[in-house]
Amino acid sequence: MDKERPALEVGKRIQAARERQHLSQSDLARALGKPRQHIHIIEQGTQYPSVPLLRTIAQVLEVSADYLLALEDEAVPRAARSRRRARVSA
Repeated sequence: MDKERPALEVGKRIQAARERQHLSQSDLARALGKPRQHIHIIEQGTQYPSVPLLRTIAQVLEVSADYLLALEDEAVPRAARSRRRARVSA
């Protein structure tokens, strides 16, 4: 994680996950009910998303909030992570 600007790392991860889903900032903003500029500000690392917004972003982009917060390195889709947990506990 960028130790000087952790919000920038969060923004970069949101941008990368958004691009993997082939979504524009406008597409993501529409899905979240936010202005496109708000997504831009978050991706630039100027501002963190609120916790509820981060959770919704993670759901829309099909990644974990932990990945977006750089608490885990792998951007495993949520469904795959659930299947992985089921195998481990079986």
